[in-house]
Amino acid sequence: MVTHFKLGFPQLHVGDWTVLAQQFETDPFKGIREWFANLVATGQLWALIIGFIIGYLFRGFTSYG
Repeated sequence: MVTHFKLGFPQLHVGDWTVLAQQFETDPFKGIREWFANLVATGQLWALIIGFIIGYLFRGFTSYG
């Protein structure tokens, strides 16, 4: 949608300005929800959880004290 309008300031030398209307995405967390749904659907969430557990156990077995 393009709207043309005239400004009433001839001393500023601004005659015909064009204003473009733009729609914005109103859901800021949409990308995060899609990312998490993909993480669950592909099984990568289980791999992440198992990796954390194995890493924690490995750290526990290899640390002194």
